[in-house]
Amino acid sequence: MRSASPPPRPPSGHARRALAVLVAALALTSPALLASAASARPITVRSQTHVAVDLVREADGVVVRGRLTDDLGHPIARESVHLALGGDRPRSRTTDDTGAFEVRVPASDLARAERRHLEWRLEYDGDRVYGGANETGSLDLTQQNTRLAVRAEPRVAALDDSEVYVHADLTTANGPVPGVEVRVKVGDGTELVGRTGAEGRATFLIRAALLGSAGRYTISARFLGDHLLAPSVAETSLRVLLASRVTLRVAREGDARLGRYRFSGRLADQDGPIAGATVAILADAGPGDVEPHLVALTTTRPDGLYLAAVPAPELFGDRSGELAVRAVYSPDDQHQGATSHVFTVQVPPPPGVPTRWYLFGLAGALSLLLVAQAVRTRLVPSLLQRLRLRRLLRRRDPAVAATLVEMEPELVTPVADGDAPRRRDVLSGVVVDGHSREPLPGAIVTVFRGGDGAPGPRCVADARGHFELEPLAPGPWRLRLEAEGCLPREEELTVPHDGRYDRAAYALVAVRRRVREIYGRAVQRFGADFAWGADTPREAWERVRRGSPDEERALAELRELVEQAWFGEADVRVADAARAQELARFLEGRR
Repeated sequence: MRSASPPPRPPSGHARRALAVLVAALALTSPALLASAASARPITVRSQTHVAVDLVREADGVVVRGRLTDDLGHPIARESVHLALGGDRPRSRTTDDTGAFEVRVPASDLARAERRHLEWRLEYDGDRVYGGANETGSLDLTQQNTRLAVRAEPRVAALDDSEVYVHADLTTANGPVPGVEVRVKVGDGTELVGRTGAEGRATFLIRAALLGSAGRYTISARFLGDHLLAPSVAETSLRVLLASRVTLRVAREGDARLGRYRFSGRLADQDGPIAGATVAILADAGPGDVEPHLVALTTTRPDGLYLAAVPAPELFGDRSGELAVRAVYSPDDQHQGATSHVFTVQVPPPPGVPTRWYLFGLAGALSLLLVAQAVRTRLVPSLLQRLRLRRLLRRRDPAVAATLVEMEPELVTPVADGDAPRRRDVLSGVVVDGHSREPLPGAIVTVFRGGDGAPGPRCVADARGHFELEPLAPGPWRLRLEAEGCLPREEELTVPHDGRYDRAAYALVAVRRRVREIYGRAVQRFGADFAWGADTPREAWERVRRGSPDEERALAELRELVEQAWFGEADVRVADAARAQELARFLEGRR
């Protein structure tokens, strides 16, 4: 068995006294401790924050984008952040529901920066829940180098309504610069402002007539630059000349082979005569001459007149046939060059009996021998009888005759012009007579829209028959050509075309030629041959087989139309060809 533990002993007197002192001390200090605990401040713990910043340089300035989050990556919404750029006043923005914000700094603010590296600071002040945050950095404002090139087309223009295109091209090492302003100034004129296109080019149209006077003009171009691109300048020149005109008259003094020829004329511009200028007299004998040879050089007088005399042996040399003579004025610093009309001078034959006379005599003798033999064998009556029978039986197919009358040369024929590429949206070339191939100055070229037929661009051929229409919009078009004394012609085309309409020959048919063809086919239907140059219209009319009074009146009117068109003084009209065609159709219906 276990023994029981002894009972606890009561505290001694000293222990009772120490416990009493401790209780008394606690009683005295407890109010002070309670008061101190009641007056102490509470301790607050805030979350850490972070700002993610991204700076992007754009054409119109700098965009600062960022996001404000806490230490767990959660977005902090509806809080203000402040961006200080250099010494400028801070810009404040409020975050959205995702904690994102955006601050745009325009290029005008960046242009005021004196240094190429601009310091920036982004701050968030924080609140009782979130602590503050800030980010700092430096913005590189270094500009990219640019190159500006300017050129004028053409570089030499006349002081009239000539158009000059000034092209300004802006590029960097990375390629063309689109969508920026380029300024161009011609001489002391007003500065023009344009914007570059997708290819980095700005084009300006200058009318030479508005410049006021002839001379050399400096064309200056400049790009002012921005916060991304450095400025650049360029220059070129434009020569503006006065249009000039030179005339030529040729007269002979003395014998055609031993005398001399006088060449005279006048040189002038829009302000009057041109004095002290050199005029050259050139001549060539056609395709055989490699290049024209110089006949004489002369200088104009104060009244613009010039005169030169050349001996006939020196003018003709060993040439034969005919000479094409013209006066040429070479351009100078104030005037364009000019060429007179061509004057044809017949080269006289060598002295003695011409060789062709001997040939004519020999041919005549042979002809007499043949005639004598034909009479002896009664060959001539037999041939005449057969020819008369064929004329009586001959009938032309109306369809064939109409086709021959309506035959026309190709309206458009491309002209060989080196290896230059042909423009597919431009109509240009020379308007010519379809049979003689002579140019037709003053011809009118018009295009109409294929959809609604609305009139489009229109131009008039110059003195050499040349014309050029401005670039056409893509789509269907209808081309119409007109010239005095010619039948109008039309053709449908589509832009862009295959290039055959650029630098081409555009052929028209003369009214009088058409009337002559119609008359020739008409008299052939009535048994009469008509060889133009050998037979007159009246001789062919007298040989036709007589028909009804209506047919004879129609043929007589056709003959009068031909005679009027080729020998009359009145202008040839398109209505004459229409009337001739109407008479021909009447005769076709009768035969």
